[in-house]
Amino acid sequence: LAEAWCRTDAKDKGIQILASAISMYQAANWKVGVAKTKSLLGEGYWLAGKYDKAKEVVKESVELTEHCGMRFYLGFCHRILGEIERVIAPDQSSTYFEKSILILKELKAENELALAYVGYGRLYKQKQRFDKASEYLKKSLEIMERLGTIIEPDKIKMELAELLET
Repeated sequence: LAEAWCRTDAKDKGIQILASAISMYQAANWKVGVAKTKSLLGEGYWLAGKYDKAKEVVKESVELTEHCGMRFYLGFCHRILGEIERVIAPDQSSTYFEKSILILKELKAENELALAYVGYGRLYKQKQRFDKASEYLKKSLEIMERLGTIIEPDKIKMELAELLET
């Protein structure tokens, strides 16, 4: 539930619960729980606009997910790092999105892959590389429509329409 709260107006509540869960998992020496929860906490900080804290927590999670062999969360973390860097250091963002996409393709983790494509497309849009932005947004849209995703496809269609106007 804390993960869901991070995606609503109750971000601080979700962040607080995830942070306290990490403390419990650390006390129990449950590295997998710590790694997964730090990934989600980092996403929560990113969504709340707390980019420095998000980056710190996600980088810690990258180390843990690599150590534990948690490839999905490693791909997830690289996507979140790409999103963070897209805001604070766009020139460093591509590497993270590319790592995320590579891992998520291997795993066939299509929903998360679609989110990585969206982030990468938005990065290209920021860089005014509208052809590449459109390419990645279309890849994302195709996956999301095939999976039956409800809200995101409409947002992506609006972004693609904006790109046509530029």
